[in-house]
Amino acid sequence: FWERMPDLNYANPQVRKAMADAAVFWLNLGFDGFRLDAVRYLMEDPVTGTNGVGAVAPGSYTYFQKFRADILDPFGKLGYDKFMVAENWTGDRPSLKNFLMLDGKPGFQMTLDFNFGFQDYKVTVAGASSYSGNTGLETYWTQFILPLQQEGGWNGTFLTNHDNYQSRPFTAFSGDQVKINLAILLQYTGLGTPFWYNGNELDMPGDDKGDDRQFRQPMTWDHLPVVQGDGGSTWSFARALMNLRSSRESLRRGDLVPLVGTERTMKAFIRTLGTEKTLVVLNLGKELGSTELDISLDSQPKLLLGEDAGWKFENGKLIFTALGVRGFKVFSLE
Repeated sequence: FWERMPDLNYANPQVRKAMADAAVFWLNLGFDGFRLDAVRYLMEDPVTGTNGVGAVAPGSYTYFQKFRADILDPFGKLGYDKFMVAENWTGDRPSLKNFLMLDGKPGFQMTLDFNFGFQDYKVTVAGASSYSGNTGLETYWTQFILPLQQEGGWNGTFLTNHDNYQSRPFTAFSGDQVKINLAILLQYTGLGTPFWYNGNELDMPGDDKGDDRQFRQPMTWDHLPVVQGDGGSTWSFARALMNLRSSRESLRRGDLVPLVGTERTMKAFIRTLGTEKTLVVLNLGKELGSTELDISLDSQPKLLLGEDAGWKFENGKLIFTALGVRGFKVFSLE
């Protein structure tokens, strides 16, 4: 990525041993694992010319399979489970899957999911049109991520990072707290394990056009008391969502089932694990939303997140009368 960065030759056995020794050194100190950077570009194939910029050289997949089998798994057999997550900057679904499992051999336990961030931002800005349909977030969840998890793979979600990936939420949504909250909600109630980029909770600015050093600035700690004292701040909302997700196993590990409403811009899904069911309702339209969800309930659901107004429970049906634009509610159904 820069003319002064070393480009190690992983085809060289001595290089592979040196890097293995370095990994074992840190694991022996008690570290739980690694986030491995730029995994697509590890190996170059001199015959095909693949180097990760387009297609990934097969040697990059097999290297990490062996890394796991030879270095991480032996710790697990001794009772010290270790973990590695791939920084796999791609929207290419086969690449995401192949770093997790290829030819029946496990590689990474998790891959960071860059595609989710793009999808999340589109939904937050464009609404229902980017949530539904063949290329929408709902389809991505149900037709790719959910089957991936059921096969033993896992994705890590995030909204921004330290690279020139996309703008921080405060900048991307022009300080619109409703949109910032929706973007965070989709991450913390959707599929995958959320990663939070430090500074977003403080509404630090950062635009994805230009030098990525703007995403690596010192934390604005003097702003922390302000957001901590504001119940409507990004800090407060993110903290509430983290606590909610921690208390609801269905949000961490559950299946995701879309629901149908009477209004096409009103969207809903249920996260289910065992007897625990968490319902998420979204208004992705341009005006107040109303709908009756196509589910029958034996008892009144418990509101977990969102304003306690604009909804009612009647004859086993959950009815919404006035959910705000980009508004949401989260319920417990058990």
